[in-house]
Amino acid sequence: MEKKQKQKDHLKTPFRAYKGKKPYIFVSYAHVDANKVFPELIRFYNQGYNIWYDQGISPGSEWPEEIEEALEKSSLFVVFISSHAVESRNVRNEINFALNEDIPLIAIYLEETKLKYGLKLGMGSIQGILKYSMSEDEYVFKYTNAFKREGIEPSKKDRKEIIEEYGDVDLKDENAYVFASYDIKDEELVLPELRRLKSQGLNI
Repeated sequence: MEKKQKQKDHLKTPFRAYKGKKPYIFVSYAHVDANKVFPELIRFYNQGYNIWYDQGISPGSEWPEEIEEALEKSSLFVVFISSHAVESRNVRNEINFALNEDIPLIAIYLEETKLKYGLKLGMGSIQGILKYSMSEDEYVFKYTNAFKREGIEPSKKDRKEIIEEYGDVDLKDENAYVFASYDIKDEELVLPELRRLKSQGLNI
């Protein structure tokens, strides 16, 4: 029971997936790696990158159709590579789709991983970031520069965009605010997001 609860906690999505019209990054990963990947997504998000990941799937929608649409509209495909990701059919399908559609692709390796199932051939010339063997500073430098080379830079959301993302609030009312409720166990994930929203003009 405790193991199931741990897995459930790991799968809590840290923020809403991007659904706007600005350039965004499509992120692919194996769900079993969520506890390693979500902190990286939070890092990207707090830096101002627009991120789409499978939290963006609408309830009741056809999974392949919405994944395909999100991939087609993305400006950059980032995949977190691990042995679990290589074994995931969904991840492999997303990688192959990005390659076939010539979507810029960056692979971030969570661990030393042997590519197979044709991935070695398809990704042989793709730039890889070996996170597992880098210092934090080196890792951040590598991915920010890799994103920049592909035309992806952090963007600051204006007040209107933030309010539209977080709910139906009267935009004419400068005193409008969002009431934030969260589990204390999630404080480490939530507080950076609250600080980001407050710094960008939303009353919390």
